[in-house]
Order: sequence, then C-alpha cells, then structure tokens
Amino acid sequence: NRFAIDNAIGILSNSAQDATLLALLIPYAIHKQRQYIPTLFVVAVLLAKSSTGFGILGLELFFAGLFYFKRWEKVIFMIMASVMVPISGHFILGAKLLNSDGRNTIWATTLTFFLEKVDHLWGAGAGSWIVILPQVQAIAGNKTIFLWAHNDVLQTMFEYGGVGLGLLAVFYLSLLVHARKSPWMFCTLVGMLLGAALQMPFRLFPLCFFYCLMVKEVFKESKICEI
Repeated sequence: NRFAIDNAIGILSNSAQDATLLALLIPYAIHKQRQYIPTLFVVAVLLAKSSTGFGILGLELFFAGLFYFKRWEKVIFMIMASVMVPISGHFILGAKLLNSDGRNTIWATTLTFFLEKVDHLWGAGAGSWIVILPQVQAIAGNKTIFLWAHNDVLQTMFEYGGVGLGLLAVFYLSLLVHARKSPWMFCTLVGMLLGAALQMPFRLFPLCFFYCLMVKEVFKESKICEI
C-alpha cells in the first residue's frame, strides 16, 4: 500500500520530499561552484510544485545571498530571493502556496491531545503518535487521516516530551554553532529546520540518512577549523 511505499522509498514517492532534498542540496552546489547545477536544482524544486520546497528554496537562496555575495550584489540577490520565489510560487501553485493541506488541523489536534492527556515531561513514548492520533482523528470524524504530524518538531515533543525536545534543541543549536564558519552548512541546517517544521523528514530514511551525513560533515569541518 501507499504507506508501505512511503516508508520504503520515502522521497521517491513524494514530490514534497523530493523538493525538500533538492532544495537542501542547493547551498552545497553553490559552495562547490558547480556550473548550472544550482539552477537545475532550483528548476527541479519549482517543477515539484511543493509549498514546503518553495519555502526552503526561498530561505536558502536568501542566506546564500547573505553569505556568497558582496556589497550591493548581496542586497539585490536577497531581495530577489525574498520576492521572486514567492511570486513564482504564486504562479505555479496558486492558492496552494499558502494552503496548509490540513496541517493546521492535525497540528492543533496533536498539540491539544499532548496538553490534555500526555505527560509533558516525558511524552507518550517512541512511535506513539501513529498509534494514538489516527484513532483520535477517526473519532473526531476527520475526512483525511494523517499518519504523521507533518511537523517533526511537534511530533518529537508528543513522543519524547519536553526532555526529548529540549535535548534535540540543544543538539541542533550545537550544530548551528559549529557550522557558523561554513556558509553552505549553516544554510543547509536552517533549511533542514524549516523542513522539519513543515514536513516529516525524520520519518523517512533517505532524508534521515542525509541528516546524518550533515551531522558528520559539520563536526568534521569544525575539527578542521579548530586545528
């Protein structure tokens, strides 16, 4: 079934996840000065027609302008990233650009259940969301049943509580601190955080693997800088 396929091959069966991964690769392509590759990735993200992809694309191009250009070129590129990406999204996606596709509802349901019935400190337990929330949605009569919270930050809090979310926040902050001298890594980490807030990259193996590689590269680069 579709759920099994999504778990098996992840991004290959989901255009939003395709767009997420491609957008996350753009800072590295710019860093390596690969001719035409960043442009191809941008075009691919546009063709994927994913609002999440557009969000990550705009954010990362903005930071790329901040880090990789000088003086007035920096301002022009950052303005273009802030204006042209939303305009392109409007023409390609129309109203879907800002349409949550039910995310607002499932986020509110998750947060309400967590606040009312889950231990705030320790959470409901690993893997508990997919056991509990589909039933809650069915009882509420939702037309669409979500199998993930579509927000890995919120789902982490639901399953692991304030302790787990706090540890994740500290770890991620340490990554940003270690990556502060590497523009492409910092851009990618910021994009990863936005993707985690709008999608479920931690629940799909290919993106989890990509995140693990990023963690390895960040600490590797940090050691090189210290030496």
